[in-house]
Amino acid sequence: EGREIRKGSADAIDGWLNRMSGGSTRLSGDVRKSVDDVAKRGSTPLVVADGNSLSAVLAINGLCIDTVSGQVGVLKAQKKLGKQFLLYDPGTVKGWSSALSDNSLTVLSTGTPALIIQGDRDDIVRPQVTIDTFRASCRAGAKVKYVSLAGRGHTTAPQFGVATAVSWIADRFAGLPAPSSCR
Repeated sequence: EGREIRKGSADAIDGWLNRMSGGSTRLSGDVRKSVDDVAKRGSTPLVVADGNSLSAVLAINGLCIDTVSGQVGVLKAQKKLGKQFLLYDPGTVKGWSSALSDNSLTVLSTGTPALIIQGDRDDIVRPQVTIDTFRASCRAGAKVKYVSLAGRGHTTAPQFGVATAVSWIADRFAGLPAPSSCR
């Protein structure tokens, strides 16, 4: 397709845009301000370029797992929780049920795209629950792209799905129509 999407620090993307445009494109002051604002909030700014134009400035929070030791820490924490760490179904608990409902994909307007990425070996959020939610969202008219990552669990799916997520987000900023897995 010839499309090249780059992601990285503001300085790295600024250099990339400058090289791609033959020296005529640099990050604007507004973009630099967005990057600074993200950093001041304690998140890591991630700048995305599509070809020789800026697509997005994303905020990666401190919960992002990008190291082996981070993976080990998450696995240890999950082991302590065990399989039955919820005492009650959150859908039946006052406060939680409305929060779950308010944040459900089924309340999206038909013009709001969504992306779901999940490992097919997720033992924290059962894949069938996600598939059922995806199908209900499709029936409600939402435009949802569903990606199942073969052999990935709850803690490994994010690192293997990040390229898909960044590309999907960049496409939305570029004004491209959102793909849908709904049938």
